[in-house]
Amino acid sequence: MDPDSLNMGKFQLELYLNELTRKLPVGFGNLGNLTSLEYFDASTNYLNGDLSEIRFLNQQVSLQLFKNEFTGELQAELDEFKKLVNVSLHTNKLTGQLSEKLGCKNVEIMSRSRPIALKPEAAQENSGMSESFGVP
Repeated sequence: MDPDSLNMGKFQLELYLNELTRKLPVGFGNLGNLTSLEYFDASTNYLNGDLSEIRFLNQQVSLQLFKNEFTGELQAELDEFKKLVNVSLHTNKLTGQLSEKLGCKNVEIMSRSRPIALKPEAAQENSGMSESFGVP
């Protein structure tokens, strides 16, 4: 039976706390049903490199990549994530700001201590946010 022919709905992949190292493999986000993945948690590992391989995971509702060693610019990879509700990227070496083009305007970004609102009217509530995660 062809696994791609199964309409299995929402997918979740949890790889947290596995001491994973290295970069996400080339083509990672474009493997089979991973393009339908809605919940991805690879937090608390030693993953590194940039976030370019997650660009195909744009059906994400929740993206948890905190406590890794990711580097590079944030903005471009997340702009097309239309369903994103929760993203946690703290304790990485990422730079830049989250774009206003980020698909969902009700995204909650988890800082080290509390959620960070991305709604324009909530900008005042975001004081104390990590310098790496500015809100334009």
